[in-house]
Amino acid sequence: MRVFSGQTNEASFQETLDAFYDWPCTFTFKFIVSRSDFPAILDLFADDAVRTRHSSRGRYVALTVERQVASSDEVVDVYRQAWGVASVMPL
Repeated sequence: MRVFSGQTNEASFQETLDAFYDWPCTFTFKFIVSRSDFPAILDLFADDAVRTRHSSRGRYVALTVERQVASSDEVVDVYRQAWGVASVMPL
């Protein structure tokens, strides 16, 4: 399931973020990505501590990143960039 797709869902997602978070805050990003696309998603978090866990067969990698963000705009921007990675699945 995509976190958002299109402007309407993106706006709804951003409204939900603003309703549940007080900015600035630490936001936890979680993604699952194929091993082959792992470097591309990792590039989004080059300055952050990334926790990883590989699937039992080694085909997928789960990433958890806690990042200090100033607003929901920053969160949405990360998700926009993540959609550029073919196999990404946000959690």
